[in-house]
Amino acid sequence: MKEIIDNIKKKGYSLDFINLYEYLDRLTLLEESAIIHILIFIIILLTIFEIIATLFGIEIMNKLKLEKKYPSFANIFKLREQYKRFYLIWNFIILIIVCMFGIGINFLVLY
Repeated sequence: MKEIIDNIKKKGYSLDFINLYEYLDRLTLLEESAIIHILIFIIILLTIFEIIATLFGIEIMNKLKLEKKYPSFANIFKLREQYKRFYLIWNFIILIIVCMFGIGINFLVLY
């Protein structure tokens, strides 16, 4: 990993995919699964943050009465409220898929 960071510092911000591939090729199955777990947890955290933002965004708009203060944006606020269910269902589907993928990776490591 240090080699990759050193190459990035030398060449600027361009990533050398050959060195990245060589680094990933040298990893054991346990180390590869640890990297996948990190990515899975990042996706889970982002999805949970999006769910919280969706729920609290509607509550904040209702408490501040933004529809009354800014009537020109009232249609946008109503559209956002209508799509709230879609956002939540979509995020829960992403959570379920990511969790199932993580469980599958764990089974691959164990067996």
